[in-house]
Amino acid sequence: MSDSKMSEKWNIWKPTKDIPNTLYLEELRDTYDGLTLVFKGEDKDSRYIAIMFESALSYRNHDEGDLLKTFDNRGSNEIWPFFIIENSNYLKWFNEESHNIYEGRGVIHYFFVTPNDVIDVLSAYPPIPKWVDSI
Repeated sequence: MSDSKMSEKWNIWKPTKDIPNTLYLEELRDTYDGLTLVFKGEDKDSRYIAIMFESALSYRNHDEGDLLKTFDNRGSNEIWPFFIIENSNYLKWFNEESHNIYEGRGVIHYFFVTPNDVIDVLSAYPPIPKWVDSI
């Protein structure tokens, strides 16, 4: 089977301990220093987890209710907020758009799911997760 015919594979990503199954996006910040996603659990007293990408090649944010086909094709209903996508259609599209200049450079598709948002991030460098008490 060729790569173009293979379906995406969602792999649970656990960058740190004690991540709740449900998180909400509190902030998405794109600055000179990089891309930072800040999430918070359902409990009002829960801490924030910041996921910092020093160099994100591409990202996008969707309302999770608009990605019905994506969730239909997932093949699992397990609730978890962070994934790494193998055989990513988004990464394939990005490589085509950039004339494959990043192909073979270890670009990874990170996928973040909340009850309201779905954020895709492409990066050749792993992000830095950090628990914080406030934003």
